[in-house]
Amino acid sequence: MPTWSVLGELGEIGIIQAAGQFVPYGVPLLLIAGLTATMSALNATVYSSSRVSFAMGRDRALPAVFNAIHPVKRTPHWAILFSALVIVAMAVLLPIESVAAAADIMFILLFVQVNWTVVKMRQTHPDLPRTFRIPLMPWPPLVGLVLQFILTPFLIYELGLEAIGLGHGNEGLVALLATVVWMVGGTVIYYAYSRQQEEAKIEEEMPRVVTEHPVEKKRYRILVPVANRENLEALMDTALDVARDRDGEVMVLNVVTVPQQTPITEGRRFTGEGRKILDEASRLGDAAGVPVGGVIRIGHDPARAILNTTKQYDSDVVLMGWRERSYRTEFVFGSNVDDVVRKARCDVLVQKIEELDEVESILVPTAGGPHAELAGKVVGAIARGHGADVEVVSVIEPGASEGRRESAIERVESAAEHVSTGVNVKEGLVEGRDVVETLVSLSDKNDVTVVGATREGLFQQFLFGSVPEEVGRRSSNTVIMARRSLGVRSWTKRWLNL
Repeated sequence: MPTWSVLGELGEIGIIQAAGQFVPYGVPLLLIAGLTATMSALNATVYSSSRVSFAMGRDRALPAVFNAIHPVKRTPHWAILFSALVIVAMAVLLPIESVAAAADIMFILLFVQVNWTVVKMRQTHPDLPRTFRIPLMPWPPLVGLVLQFILTPFLIYELGLEAIGLGHGNEGLVALLATVVWMVGGTVIYYAYSRQQEEAKIEEEMPRVVTEHPVEKKRYRILVPVANRENLEALMDTALDVARDRDGEVMVLNVVTVPQQTPITEGRRFTGEGRKILDEASRLGDAAGVPVGGVIRIGHDPARAILNTTKQYDSDVVLMGWRERSYRTEFVFGSNVDDVVRKARCDVLVQKIEELDEVESILVPTAGGPHAELAGKVVGAIARGHGADVEVVSVIEPGASEGRRESAIERVESAAEHVSTGVNVKEGLVEGRDVVETLVSLSDKNDVTVVGATREGLFQQFLFGSVPEEVGRRSSNTVIMARRSLGVRSWTKRWLNL
């Protein structure tokens, strides 16, 4: 037999035998080295796992006992003890091969999360100080992800799934079951304990100093953050139309922002303007026959306060106002609006605030896509609320082929269907060599323009797509940009920048 085949069959024993033949005292030296390496790895595992549980205790994802520090040793002694007990229990109760197999699967999942997080954090936290820059970003972590997905089935096969006729032994099956049980257990702990503790932490970090809930809780809720009372009426007009149409309610949020170095409690002195905003919003809701509640929060970061409130109140959509583009080139609308659009787990509407007396005509440009449905529903609600006419258009190049025209007509018809009944809808194609110029010209002739996001790539510069944002900046009338939350369905598109 070839040497490599013999060593492969013998495994660790073959390496020990080879060491005994080629190196003086090779067998005891190799055993000592192996035990030392094992103890080193065990030491690192105990410390790293205990620090993870310590951090989770500090963030209230686990009970506070994990956050306890020994008064003399200055170490998280309960977290270390718990980690050691789990490790000892697995080592004693389970075969070592099954434990190692489960660890292999867990490590692959860990590395998948690390590579994904590296890419994701470039979008969610672009301004973080970084001591190391990954060259050719994002390709190295993407390549790592692909290789890990390729490696996983081969690893499971080699570990063995003999119970279902694959490989030798059942370590792979045990590893899969252990991984599933561990992840299910973590999910149960999160929803049974950690999620409620996160809400308590939000209250502690960004307390609600004023809360006025609607009389009856509706299934559809719109969150309207308002910082300036001058924008309230325009935003509430849109929010009330949508809420009335969906038999929903409106929650108005005012965030009292205090500097990082200032204690949160100091913000209570500056809630007067917020109370006036809530009172005015309640008055507008009563006049429209829509339940309106309100909350005032104190915090250091307005965007974070908005995102936490959408999560805490389980909002279906957040409507934000915008008057002009930020002077800083890294922001599209402004840091707070940009952060909410990127990170919100619900539908997002960004409304450009302009003077508006009446709404008689609404323009709906469409290029298809999943966000067109949200735009159509918003348009239908506003049109029914004001008795406005709706024009749904798609821009095509002059001399476009018959196939392109047919596709554009299909997009227009689909968008018009989302507007629903009870609205006078006009459909048509508009020729133009420059899409933005054409739409800006049409927008200036209508009172309101509602446009859905055109793309949602993870690495793109724009939030809604270049066309909606340019129309929003250049139009002289009110423009509402709609971005639907697609959840898991948009995962692949975000990765592929579609």
